[in-house]
Amino acid sequence: MMIDKEENKDIYITDLISILWEKKLFICLITVFITSLSIIYALFLPNIYTSQVLLKPSDHSEVLSSKIGAYSSIAGFAGINISGESSSKTQEAVERIKSIDFFSKNFLPYIKLENLMAVESWDFETDKLSYKKKLYDSDLNKWVRNVKKPKKLMPSSQEAFEEYLKILSVSQDAKTSFVKISIKHHSPSIAKRWVDLIERNINISMREADMELSKDSIDFLNSKIAETNLKELKDSISKLLESQIETLMVASVDEKYVFKTISSAIIPEERSEPNRFLLVLLGLVIGFFTGSIIILVHYFLNIQKIVD
Repeated sequence: MMIDKEENKDIYITDLISILWEKKLFICLITVFITSLSIIYALFLPNIYTSQVLLKPSDHSEVLSSKIGAYSSIAGFAGINISGESSSKTQEAVERIKSIDFFSKNFLPYIKLENLMAVESWDFETDKLSYKKKLYDSDLNKWVRNVKKPKKLMPSSQEAFEEYLKILSVSQDAKTSFVKISIKHHSPSIAKRWVDLIERNINISMREADMELSKDSIDFLNSKIAETNLKELKDSISKLLESQIETLMVASVDEKYVFKTISSAIIPEERSEPNRFLLVLLGLVIGFFTGSIIILVHYFLNIQKIVD
């Protein structure tokens, strides 16, 4: 009985292959049609370029953070609360780069909004951008897009932030702790400039934040050390003061406070997107299967009519 089923199955598959072979011209026409559409689509897609920087976490920032964390836990017994978490500065920096606060304060004010939100293509010969006419009028330098509330004529920082996240990539290698920051853009030079902007401003913003915190902490610890007569507690506060002063000193003089550059961002010569060959190959496969499915569906519908 099993042999009969296997034989019927083989015959059934053979019949289907025969049907597809008989209609091979139709399948070829569908395949050529869809493949042609994929070629046209691939040719009209603008080139996208990716610029990337490789960064190494600054050793001193991690060491200082650990020291402060150790000493602040001792001082905590006396009710002194200093922000001294031993969490990684590198992890904090990575998350800051992806935050809307960093984007609004340290990225958006230094770029042209239309270069983020309205670019259509980039011309290699002239090194100029063209903009989507339905969004931005480059001759009048104004936004002309048609939007519904709550969106406004000029894109808000929240809208811009969504586009920022689409072109941004930040990753940290678990083994080496190295951090890669990359930006995708129609213009390779803009991609490079924006990566440099992020690298520079994450160091600046975290330097300034730590300097301000250290100054406040030093003032607070000085007041606390004057209030206590316990030698052990004074020693603990002194060590914590020493760490805060060291943090302030390093942050004041080191421009590469959080990240040091291992491999600088460059203006890419080759596009990263789109993969036109893959798009055409995908169109070829979709075309073949579409034609085959049409033939098989038509075949089974005819069988159903005969049975009925």
